[in-house]
Amino acid sequence: ENCIQRSVRRTHCHLRLGGGPHWGHCVYTADLRRVFGLVYPGGQQGSVAFFVYLSLGTVGAPVFSGFRGGIGALTGVTGGYLVGFLFSGLIYWLITYLGGNAKKAQVLAMILGLSACYLFGTLWFYFGYLQSGSAMGVELILLKCVMPYILPDALKLTLAFLLTQRLKRFV
Repeated sequence: ENCIQRSVRRTHCHLRLGGGPHWGHCVYTADLRRVFGLVYPGGQQGSVAFFVYLSLGTVGAPVFSGFRGGIGALTGVTGGYLVGFLFSGLIYWLITYLGGNAKKAQVLAMILGLSACYLFGTLWFYFGYLQSGSAMGVELILLKCVMPYILPDALKLTLAFLLTQRLKRFV
């Protein structure tokens, strides 16, 4: 099974936060399978796999949270977190390429990649909310869409890193 097949064969968890029409779909966390699917095969294959995942979702395959699919899921206010994860992959690929795939480079790439995902997704959400005619501050978006997920995402990054280090011995 290659990384593209792993991207397609996924299960989803949909969290409802309550609050407004968009809050039910606000959350995009770095799912362990997505992180591991990027780190284990490497930045290049992982980025390609995530691009395929986004493409499948864009054309309507129900691969996004809540078994949603279609261009609306990607272009909605929370689509930036999905697109941001593609940037995470590209950042991981670049840093591990330049850093020689050293452990320090991998950790730095994972941290910067997740930060880029949060930044891109938060800005996308902010401007998407502005276009809908609602005003919402960046602080509130960070409080609802990022802060609750920093620790779980950090744990997933750590687990993906440790699993990758252990499994590389067998491949």
